Amino acid sequence: MKSDFSSSGLPSIPKKMSILGASALVSLGISQGATTGITVGADNFGAWGIRNLSDTYLITSLSILLTNDTFFDSASTAPGTAATGWGTQASLGTVSATYPSNASTDGLQAASFTTVSFDPGDILNFYVDLDLYASPDGAGNVTGAIITALFRDNLNNFIGTETVTLALGSISLNGFGYSHSASTIPEPTAALLGGIGMLALLRRRRN
Repeated sequence: MKSDFSSSGLPSIPKKMSILGASALVSLGISQGATTGITVGADNFGAWGIRNLSDTYLITSLSILLTNDTFFDSASTAPGTAATGWGTQASLGTVSATYPSNASTDGLQAASFTTVSFDPGDILNFYVDLDLYASPDGAGNVTGAIITALFRDNLNNFIGTETVTLALGSISLNGFGYSHSASTIPEPTAALLGGIGMLALLRRRRN
């Protein structure tokens, strides 16, 4: 069963950076104070909306772990036979996704897939049928579902992950009853700290 979508999202405010810090960060292709973040909305029939809240980074993969006796009914084989496979519906922006095969996730509670051009502000709207093991071919239950997004910068450097757990009515995205948001400022990486240290050393030697 498919649902209609409309866009919404939350702003993020980057921190100011020093001149010395900015030089090191630019040389590594990483922006200090940039955030990672997602808003996730879903319904019990398998419609999903995920927004990239980052001000800088791309989402390159998504993982979903279902709970509460709920499974992906992505193919017309037992335990559920009235299935709807993976597909995209009315996304916002240039984002696209390469979903797992319907047969590979049918009857399971976990699935992962890759995304392309999932830029800041974009929303990926997709669907896949959800059922309960105790009552196949009815509605599932997305309460407690865990969604993890992996972020990279425009040089394909790994930045971090963001994870949310769906709750009833925590916030609103696309009118879904089950939704949640999370965003953080990633900790500096070892490479980033090393770059700043080298710039500081060069500065002391010049003085």
